[in-house]
Amino acid sequence: MSVWDILGIEATGDTSAIKRAYAKKLRLHHPEDDPEGYQRLREAYDSALTMAPYVEPEKDERLDFDEPSAYDRGQTAFSGGELWTGEEKDDYPASGQSPAASDYYREPLHHAREPIPQDPIEQFIDEIDEIYENFQARIDPEAWEDALNRDIVWDVERSGELQYELMDFLEDHRHLPRPVWQRLDDMLHFTENKEDLLGEYPDSLIEYIMSQINGTSELRYECFKEHPAKDIDIEQYLDLREQGDSTC
Repeated sequence: MSVWDILGIEATGDTSAIKRAYAKKLRLHHPEDDPEGYQRLREAYDSALTMAPYVEPEKDERLDFDEPSAYDRGQTAFSGGELWTGEEKDDYPASGQSPAASDYYREPLHHAREPIPQDPIEQFIDEIDEIYENFQARIDPEAWEDALNRDIVWDVERSGELQYELMDFLEDHRHLPRPVWQRLDDMLHFTENKEDLLGEYPDSLIEYIMSQINGTSELRYECFKEHPAKDIDIEQYLDLREQGDSTC
């Protein structure tokens, strides 16, 4: 059984699709209830992410012509424009003559395709990423309200997928004010499900999230509201400030 069979998807270079498949299967193979199944799933997931850059995208299928060409009707064109029905041997083109390509083929018709709607979870992650990249919006809890009230947030059937995608996002986008962390906790029940999360995600990430929700190591952002950060790498600054606080 291949890694793609274990994940339940076709081979793909789309890492988001791989993560969504992993999140779905994770519901069936919880580390505590099915450690062997979880280990097999986790190995397949890691392998799929490693293989993803090398998976060639599927080629578009050739569009059918509206009408069969002369060649498809069993006719072959001479360079002079006459058609051969294939009934007589003597009707072959003379040596040196070649059929006219323009009589063999027609230009395919290009039909407009309906755009594929974006997956609600991907749309949600894109939206909060946009908020995060706008620092003034990031530190304003009200800027998060619309995104955190999307229908997908309350979709129980896809809560596992959403949690995985959001945890993956938060691992690299962790500098948020406490009110936002608390709102996320209300939505995904981080505090209530702490033990389960520790079994699925890095301990350091979960402990960090708990500290931000409880305010035990909260980074304060009030100074940026009065004096917006300009011409500095704000993420690097916040990383350094966090490291400094952790050593105190």
